[in-house]
Parts: sequence; C-alpha cells; structure tokens
Amino acid sequence: VFLTDSDPHSGGDGNFEYSEKDIKKWLPQLKGFGFTGGQNQRLSQCIISSLSDQLEALRIEGLNYRNIEQRTFPKLQELSLSMCNLEILKVFKDVETLNSVMISSSKEEIIREFIRIMIGKSLMKHIHIKSPAKLLKFAMEQAEHQLFETKMINRPNSSLQIIFDGNNWDDNIILLNELHLTIFRLINALEKSQMNDFILRVKITS
Repeated sequence: VFLTDSDPHSGGDGNFEYSEKDIKKWLPQLKGFGFTGGQNQRLSQCIISSLSDQLEALRIEGLNYRNIEQRTFPKLQELSLSMCNLEILKVFKDVETLNSVMISSSKEEIIREFIRIMIGKSLMKHIHIKSPAKLLKFAMEQAEHQLFETKMINRPNSSLQIIFDGNNWDDNIILLNELHLTIFRLINALEKSQMNDFILRVKITS
C-alpha cells in the first residue's frame, strides 16, 4: 500500500492534515503497521497515534515521530526499530506487553538504553540486536549487566532468546577471541536468571 502525505484533492502540496477519527474509521481492524522510510511521515505518525490502543505489532524505520509521549500501547507485543533516535525509546519503556523486539543501530547510547529497557520486561521472549560488529562486545556486556540487574524478575514465559547480529567485521578492530570470554560471561548471566530455557545466538558477517 502506498501512503502519501499529499492531499490528492489539493494539488499534492503536502499540506493535508489527517484526522485521527478518519484513520480509525478507515482502519478499524489494523493490528500491525510498519513505516520504512519515504515521504509519508505525517500520515504514518497519525496512523500510529490513532491506533496505538489496538496495535499488536509495530515496525519503525527512520521515522521522526513527534508528540507520542502521550500515547500508550496496551496491546503491543512486537516492536522493530531501525535508524531511530534515542527519544523514541522513551515511548515504549512502559509497554509491559512486549515480548519480541529488534533494534538496528550503530550508536552505543541507543543500544545501551534499548537493552536496559527490554531485558527488564518480564514477558520478553525474543531480543534481536543488529549493530556494526565493532559494537558486538559492547552490546553483550550491556546485556550481561542488565541480566544480573534483573535476575530476580519473575518471567512467566521462563525462556529468553537473545540474538546479536554484527556486520562489517574487521579483525583489525576486534579479534574473535576477545568475544569468547564475553560470551561465556553472558551465558553465566542467563543461567542465573529466573528462566528454565534460553537461546543465545551470535551472528557475524563481513
């Protein structure tokens, strides 16, 4: 479906304002929505804001989302974020229904905050972190720290899968051997958490 910010009846000047009432009328059963860039920022923001109380899955890529601090997402279970700023994480920090999340970022502060927020959610089952390979060790250390910080959290699902997905590997920046100890420490942190089963995957591409 192609979404546009331009009003087809106003000559396409991009000044058309969307109504939340209309969005709810047009999309009464929509459970999942994804924004992956383009010129439809205004409409995408209106859809997310209007339907925040019914969305169960959301993908945001490069969206300059404004005025969402007032929104809640009581049914949101799946969240995927790419090329987003740090502020957008604040929107989802109190969403307790999340159980599957993904972040793609090359910034330490965003990865750190994402891990801090998501590992602390009791229903979380799947965490996928995509980053440059040079940040793999950093991401793992942050995950280890947060697992120890939250090890007493009662997790009803009793399981957790964490995927670290690093790209652009360069032996001159970090040696594979340096990750071995970090991985063992991370496994130890997972074993000490309140869960019966866990999966740890590390994917590295050149």
